[in-house]
Amino acid sequence: MPVVIIGFNHRSTSIDIREKLASTVSEQSNIMSVLMRESLVSGCMVLSTCNRLELVCSCDDSNKILVRLADLKNIYLTVLQSSVYVYKDYAAFKHLLRVSSGLDSMLLGETQIFGQIKSAYGLAESLGFLGAELSQVIPHIFFLAKQVRSNTNISSSPVSLAYSIVSLAKSIFNLEQKKVMLLGSGEIITKIITYFVEQGFQEIIIANRTFAKADALAKKYNVKAISLSEMQSYLPEVDIVISAVASPLPIIGKGLVERVVSVKKKAITLYVDLGVPRNIEPEVKGLSGVYLYNIDNLQDIINKGLKNRQQAAINAEAMVDVEVEKFYNRYCTLGSLSIVRDFRRQIELVRDEVMQNSLQALHQGQDATYVLQESLRQLTNKILHRPTVSIRKAIIAQRDDLLALTKDFFNL
Repeated sequence: MPVVIIGFNHRSTSIDIREKLASTVSEQSNIMSVLMRESLVSGCMVLSTCNRLELVCSCDDSNKILVRLADLKNIYLTVLQSSVYVYKDYAAFKHLLRVSSGLDSMLLGETQIFGQIKSAYGLAESLGFLGAELSQVIPHIFFLAKQVRSNTNISSSPVSLAYSIVSLAKSIFNLEQKKVMLLGSGEIITKIITYFVEQGFQEIIIANRTFAKADALAKKYNVKAISLSEMQSYLPEVDIVISAVASPLPIIGKGLVERVVSVKKKAITLYVDLGVPRNIEPEVKGLSGVYLYNIDNLQDIINKGLKNRQQAAINAEAMVDVEVEKFYNRYCTLGSLSIVRDFRRQIELVRDEVMQNSLQALHQGQDATYVLQESLRQLTNKILHRPTVSIRKAIIAQRDDLLALTKDFFNL
């Protein structure tokens, strides 16, 4: 069966529809179970993220799957039809490789999607829903995606605020052993914490003037909340401080940081000031054991990273084209080899049947010469029966192309 991708992403589908399509692990399992049980696919995998839902299937009719998905998600079919994209075989392989490599992401080159695809594959595999085609195709796509990422550096340069801060922190610390304090609870901090909770920090603390806002955000991400008035007592305990507070004056002065440095002695602290006006006095930068970056410094990192990724993306797209072409040709060859294998097996079954009849006749005492002649006649008739019928049909249908191919095939 062809490999088909039926999908919806941030480019093709509005957020209100993507919200309805978003599927938990149990919902993904149910979608796969229904498609397999109703024989709409011979194998399938469901990828569900905040920006996309994609059904990767071995199937003959993508329309039937779309109809079933509309039923399962309680969405009008016409709504899904207006934003769905469908890729088949070569186009499906290329799309899956681009997604795995981060080339199709909202954040160019992001790495999270690769782990999400591997998780989707693992779920389908554990439930026995992959089927022969996907079990062969997807692991090789993973291999190629790793090649693209490592050979083009598509993911190495930061292009978002949160990513640039983490990249900066990684150049200084081992993140697993570090504590972070986020000052504020607005949009910037919300975006940062969404990314930070996946980085393996030892602890994340949110401080805000209104404790209730900090507490609500902290509970959502299972981190600690404090009031901004408690910030000073926690500063000696943390390794990274990120501030995005609306304040006309700095909330962290040089004197405060000097006291923190005296307590921490030689320990290093990274301060990231995202406030405009600035939240941290610029003089802090000159203190021993202190790294201070502001929004302008980070924007330079982001702009440089974006430029690097865009160049890397050009190289990555070229590599994807080459590798998909090679893989698709190999995949088609493997399909052709299965035809050869099936043809040989069919002839061998005929041979074994005739041989078994001949041996039985010999055991019954029939003349060996007669048995040999009869077995050869039966073998010849059985092997030639189907080709002869097909040739006669081609003659009646005036299929000169098939007749010419037959002559070439049998060297007539």
